[in-house]
Amino acid sequence: MIVDDFIPTYELVDGSPRPFFARCGNPLLFWICLVEKAYAKLHGRYYALHGGSTDEALEDLMGAVVENCFIDDGSTMTDKTSLFNTLRTLTFNHALVGCKLDLEMFSWMAPTDKKKHYAKAIALGIQPFHMYSILDTRIVKGIN
Repeated sequence: MIVDDFIPTYELVDGSPRPFFARCGNPLLFWICLVEKAYAKLHGRYYALHGGSTDEALEDLMGAVVENCFIDDGSTMTDKTSLFNTLRTLTFNHALVGCKLDLEMFSWMAPTDKKKHYAKAIALGIQPFHMYSILDTRIVKGIN
């Protein structure tokens, strides 16, 4: 696949261009724009990447086998201790680990309860539906 270096941009207040989609914190680094453009071209357009699945993207870009783990309150799926130990092992071995808050799969949960959980997460600085990378695990003051 051939990808040119024409990247969709928008104009900032000062008149300088800024990449419309993915970009690095350092404006001198351009590679993420090119990777995203190639991925968008593979899927036919940028819009096809909107709301995409992180696990599918990791499979496509890294060739990695992806495993999903769904966590509830710890009563049926994963208790805190085994989850922490699993994450600790994965991060120690430099595995790609991500997480997001998405309660939509829990059809039994009332919409008002979902809204409460999302509001609580936002108050703690966690954005629902956003994929976060887990780079390390630590014990802080005895709390996993």
